[in-house]
Amino acid sequence: MDLREQFDFIFIDCPPTYSSYTTAALKASDAYLIPAKPEAYSILGIDMLLKVVDSVQIENGPYFEPERLKNIGIILTDMRGNSSVGEKSLTEDLRKSKLIVNSNVYFFNTQFAHNEYIKTQIDYLIDRSNADKTSKPNLANLAQEFLGRIDDLWNNN
Repeated sequence: MDLREQFDFIFIDCPPTYSSYTTAALKASDAYLIPAKPEAYSILGIDMLLKVVDSVQIENGPYFEPERLKNIGIILTDMRGNSSVGEKSLTEDLRKSKLIVNSNVYFFNTQFAHNEYIKTQIDYLIDRSNADKTSKPNLANLAQEFLGRIDDLWNNN
């Protein structure tokens, strides 16, 4: 049985670099999502990823016919509830950057919230933890926005 028949979504995490791993992941995909931290160099990483996606599609044309990969959008990650002024400023700079505006990239309203346990406990699972106040509602909201975005891309375009 084809994996596409078994699963609604398959997420492949790969670096924003031109590599055989990234090329293989993109060839197997219908769309891609860009996670980004509100950091000074995020715009460079996003720019690099957009260029890699374009290059892979051009050099591997038959894999992307009849339709090119869809860009689902950018999700800001590791966002703290009490963001600093600098983090808020970087987030706004990223949203309003010429690259994002000119590329017409969707920017998710929901952000992936910071969770210290993800980094410090290798066996941490949000669904089995006491994360009812922040992580679980955050992921539920993010999933809703993601599904709405998928619906928009596949059913309204």
